[in-house]
Amino acid sequence: MGIIKYFSLLKNASELSKDLILKFFRTWISLFSLCWLIIDFIDFYKKNHVVPWTPPPWWVCLIIATGVALINIRPRFTRKIKVGDKDIKVVLKVKNMFSMRKHIPIIAVNDCFAHEHISKKTIQLQYRNKIFENSSQFTRLLEQELLNKSFVEKTVRNQRVKSYPIGTVLELKTPTKKIEKAYLLVTSQLNDQGIAMPNEDHLKQALKFLWEYIASHGHREALCIPIIGSGRNRISLNRVQLIHIIADSFLEEIKKGNKFTSELVISIYPNSFVEYKYSLNEIESYLQHVCTYNS
Repeated sequence: MGIIKYFSLLKNASELSKDLILKFFRTWISLFSLCWLIIDFIDFYKKNHVVPWTPPPWWVCLIIATGVALINIRPRFTRKIKVGDKDIKVVLKVKNMFSMRKHIPIIAVNDCFAHEHISKKTIQLQYRNKIFENSSQFTRLLEQELLNKSFVEKTVRNQRVKSYPIGTVLELKTPTKKIEKAYLLVTSQLNDQGIAMPNEDHLKQALKFLWEYIASHGHREALCIPIIGSGRNRISLNRVQLIHIIADSFLEEIKKGNKFTSELVISIYPNSFVEYKYSLNEIESYLQHVCTYNS
């Protein structure tokens, strides 16, 4: 994360409150007092034993106390929660998911796998543009992987297209070293005008099928999922509620006894974190509760 972006997040982090300021001053006063007490004790000891000794100036204690206090109150943009007594972690991280090279990304797509007339802000378009040389290469790979998937036909923008069921999972291996592969998950259906229709039940159903697919086909890779449903899906839930749905669906599959991953990262895009002012403490508390008692 770049230094400019970090300070932007720091400025807007919801944790920067009166409690945080009080924590800074409590830490600063404690450390400054401790440093001065140690110096005073050494000074007294040395003088009584006639040993040459020049105590450091007061501002050294000031710098040390201030530096440690600032480190102690810095916002934590990564929160790790262990799932019960299992060797699995749920991680909440403010970071672009495509910069996490060791994690397999989960990409939400529409039922037609359409990508030519959708917003560039969608995760699907970001994935296509970052990983593939051009849209034609992406289309060819999609068509190849969809050959054995069931579908029905429908009309979108006056054209007959193939529509795949909600919860269809495509394991797309990429022709690049940037990302080994990705799981494409159908979470929404396009209407006649090519607009993805919001549906909370579709999201929950899709996530259920996703975890079941990975449990039976995956190889215990570390996974990364964005806040599905918060963007072009237009589901009428806030982003914290969507995180709850993602975490709950994941833990439901874990409860079945299948340890299909070592780590699930729920990725919050940095710009979204700044714009919507997430409370990471609140989300972490919820995740700690469900990971302890619902797993």
